[in-house]
Amino acid sequence: MICSELKIPYKIRLTSRQEAFDDLRDGRSDLTMALSAGYLDEYGQYGENTITLFTQSVATPKSKPVEIYNFKDLGKHRVIVNDNSLSHHLMLDYGWADNAIVTKDIKGAIQQLSADEEGQIVWNTLSLKWIIHQNQIDNLNITPVNMPHGEYKFMSNDPQLLSKIDSINRRSEERRVGKECRS
Repeated sequence: MICSELKIPYKIRLTSRQEAFDDLRDGRSDLTMALSAGYLDEYGQYGENTITLFTQSVATPKSKPVEIYNFKDLGKHRVIVNDNSLSHHLMLDYGWADNAIVTKDIKGAIQQLSADEEGQIVWNTLSLKWIIHQNQIDNLNITPVNMPHGEYKFMSNDPQLLSKIDSINRRSEERRVGKECRS
C-alpha cells in the first residue's frame, strides 16, 4: 500500500529471513522489514517508524510450574530459544549463554516440548501462539515474559527510499493531528 501510494514500482518476493538480509546487503533487493536490533545493522539502515511491536512469552507444559516471568529469570533457568532470535541475542549480551538451549527448528522444539512435557521455550508471543494453534497442541501454557520487546521496521540501504516510506507516516500523523485540532 505504501509503495502504491508513493507510486514506487515494487515486486514482492518471499524468501527465508537470511536470504532476504543477504539480498538487501548485496544490492539484489531494496527493502525488507527487520527487527531493529544491533546484530542486524550490517544488512542495512532502519526507517524511523515502527511497523509492529512483538512481545516475548514462555511456553511451558501445563503440568509444570512456570519459572520465567521477567527478563532476569532467563539468567537463572535453562530455556530453549530460537537461533538468532531476540531472546537468544539478549541472553548472549547478558552473559547467560549457558542457559540458552539454541534450536534452529523452533516448530520441532515446540512439538517435542508438548510430547515430553519437559522444558520451556522463550520466543515471540504471536509465533508461539500460531505454531501451537496450527499443530493443535493443547497441553502447553503461554505466559508473557516481562522483557524488552522487539520493534520491526523497514530496512534498506537506500536512505531516500526510507525517507519516502517514513513520509507516509508523517503525513498520516499530520492529518490526524489536524483533525484533532479542528474538533
